[in-house]
Order: sequence, then C-alpha cells, then structure tokens
Amino acid sequence: PAARLLAETGGSRALDALSVALGDKDPTVYGSAQSALHASWDWENDGEAAKAVLESAVDQLIEHLANYDASSDYQETAADLLVRVGGSRAVEAFIAFLESGVETNNMYLRSQVVRNLGKLKDPLAIPKLVALARDPHEPGRATAIFALGEMGGTSAVNTLVEIIQTTDEDPKIVEAALNTLVNLDDESLAPLLAALKNKGLRKIANLYRFYIRRGQPGSEEVMIQALMTHGDVSMAGAFLNCRHEPLEEAAKEWAKANGYTVIPSPSFGGGPTKWGQ
Repeated sequence: PAARLLAETGGSRALDALSVALGDKDPTVYGSAQSALHASWDWENDGEAAKAVLESAVDQLIEHLANYDASSDYQETAADLLVRVGGSRAVEAFIAFLESGVETNNMYLRSQVVRNLGKLKDPLAIPKLVALARDPHEPGRATAIFALGEMGGTSAVNTLVEIIQTTDEDPKIVEAALNTLVNLDDESLAPLLAALKNKGLRKIANLYRFYIRRGQPGSEEVMIQALMTHGDVSMAGAFLNCRHEPLEEAAKEWAKANGYTVIPSPSFGGGPTKWGQ
C-alpha cells in the first residue's frame, strides 16, 4: 500500500524511494515497488522519469525475472517493466530466461516473455522467435508465432510460410501461422502479394489458404489459373468451401475435369478457409 501511494503521489521523491525499493533483496519489498510502478504510476504524464528509474534498475529487474524462489507475480511484473525499458538488454534478458533450462510450471510466464520479445520489435529477438516457432516441442509455439507477427519482416514471413506448407504439421499450429500471416502489414507481405500480380501460379497453389484468407479484390482470375494449372484435391476443396462464388464455381470445373464428385464440406481442403476472413 505504501508503494502504491508513493506512485499515486508521483514526483522525484516518490521515484527515489521506489528506486531504492527495487534494489531491495526482499521480494515483498521490491515486488511492491514493481507493482506500484507498473499499475499506479502516471506513465502518460511522467513516463520518462519512471523509465529512467527502471533503466538504472535493469540488473535488479533481470534478477527478479529469474528469481523462481519468489512469487511468480513478481517475475511477471518484472517482465512487463523490462518492456518499458526496451533495448538490447531487455531482449538479452528474455532470451537468457528462455534458454536457462530451469523447469517451471508457470507456462503463462514463459508465454509472456515470448510475447514481450515480439512487443520489443528488436531484430535481436528474431532468431530466437524463429527457433521457438519451428520447434515442435516448444509449449509456447503458438505464442512465438504471434510474436513473429508483431515483429513482421522477411524472417517472419518465411517462417510462417514454412509452417503452413509443412504437410504433417499440427493443424492448430498451421491455423495460428495462417492467422498471423494474413494479418501482417503489406510491406512484409509484398513478396507474396507480388505473386498475384506476376502470375506466380506455383506459389499461389502452394499457399492457397493464405490467398483465400487474404481475399485480395481482383485476384480471382489468377487464383483460378493456379488451381487449374497446379491444383490438387485439397486446393479444390478449399475453393469449393470458401464462400466466394467465383472460386466455388472454379472448384466444380476442376472436379469435373479431374473425375471427382463435388461434395461440399466445411472440413474439406484443410479446414474452413473463408474468403477474406
């Protein structure tokens, strides 16, 4: 309560007291200071001064993050305050935490650290996030995929495409990668969107679920060409069930030409992939 009152009062004297508390070895003391700065400080109007205090206490915050003997609440708050600090030291601290090998049942904390790497948008985090997203044994894999989406860029796109195109991949992971890929900014997606303009039919056929979900206006013709030239039964099934008439009709044509009976089913073609959704 005292730390919270200090934070609500604000000012340099309050920050000095909270700074001292952050350096205390007692988890109850430093945890109170953390919580006060995290939840009660007026970051909008006095954020720079508080950030300076956190920057001077980075070593302590890193220790708090790694202190499994204290309450996990203190670890989680330390992780969020490190995002406030930002920069390479925060990234390095998060990576070191993930690579520490310490067993923990607190999967929320691990996921939080992975998410925070994405929030920092620091290129130093990309190799670690890519490794986590590709690791089939990583429990926070979907979170790493989401964090890559926050980062954006070529490495994120390439990793997400690789996951989507892996034939024996966990469907939930594929869906997470697909959702993330579709929501990336146009600059990151430029190489994929260029396939529509340049008639990269093979690329479109290999990544048809993305192009359906993207729902690019005017792309129907080239997508139908990709189906007719390089498509298979899964691609045709996805077209048939995407709730977009031009692609549905093309799927029926493909099925007739290739000796298949048309049976609409939401689960056909790799699951429900709706146009522009």
